[in-house]
Amino acid sequence: MKSEFSDSKVMDPGTVIDGRFELIALIDFSAVSQIYAARSLSMERNVWLKTVSPDFSHDSSYFENFQLQARVHAAAAHKNVARLHEFFVHDRNPFLVLEYLEGKKLSEFLSDSEALPFQLILPVLIQICEALDAAHRKGVIHRQLKADCIFLSTNKSDCEFVKIIDFESAQFQSASRKGEFYVPLQLADKDDCYLAPEQILGRTLDQRADVFALGALIYQILSGRAAFDGREMKRVLREHDFLRPKKFKDLRPDLEIPQVLEDLVFKALEARPADRFASMTEMKQALIFALGSASAAGMQSFFEQARRLLLEADKNL
Repeated sequence: MKSEFSDSKVMDPGTVIDGRFELIALIDFSAVSQIYAARSLSMERNVWLKTVSPDFSHDSSYFENFQLQARVHAAAAHKNVARLHEFFVHDRNPFLVLEYLEGKKLSEFLSDSEALPFQLILPVLIQICEALDAAHRKGVIHRQLKADCIFLSTNKSDCEFVKIIDFESAQFQSASRKGEFYVPLQLADKDDCYLAPEQILGRTLDQRADVFALGALIYQILSGRAAFDGREMKRVLREHDFLRPKKFKDLRPDLEIPQVLEDLVFKALEARPADRFASMTEMKQALIFALGSASAAGMQSFFEQARRLLLEADKNL
């Protein structure tokens, strides 16, 4: 058995964890965690193994956060949430065992200059809404929804095309009242643009914070630009004011985005939670109205086209 961490702080392929999982490769990482593709030796299937970054492996607060993350992720179970198989501890390090996915994160399709055609995004947005609605019904607030959290899979059925893969900063809505401990959000400046004003100000959150984040994500999908500058938003909020994103026609006059869709996005991005959509179900219904109800044949055509794009992107790497 190989040593678990090399000098580069990445575990080597071939390392066996807990006598049950053989690592294949590091496939993703964040400031506080790493995700590996691995082979379950007992079940003879591939999985994802998520563990805490070596820099925090001996920090008890991050260990506790992983335990809570497992509870929250399990509570949010849904066909459009990456399936959590189990949580275990090996050599004092926590591990989450997740279903194996092939494909790419939504963030890999977005850049500062590119936008996705609005006609193609309805199936993706509907599945995100459905996953978050199920989580909210279980009292789970995601708190950090962004393009990096959304995975578009090529090895799942159409109804499971979209998977929310990251609940690293999620919490139960009742957590603040119960005094449960959560590690503070570990955010890059670029991620602040998804945070609702009440979240930046440290106030109690409910599902409408995720509505705001999804509104910011849709704004980025449609325009190729962030709705807000996170650092500027923080400065303005300290002065008891609120930034408003630019109208699409002012930001990208080359785009033809229906007014009803722009109205939807700006409603989700209202400063006051009471002025936003009250739930993901309400937002989903508004999306269907704004983008038009797709036929079954049209939906199937979308998934076929999306998978083809994903596979072609893999060939070009």
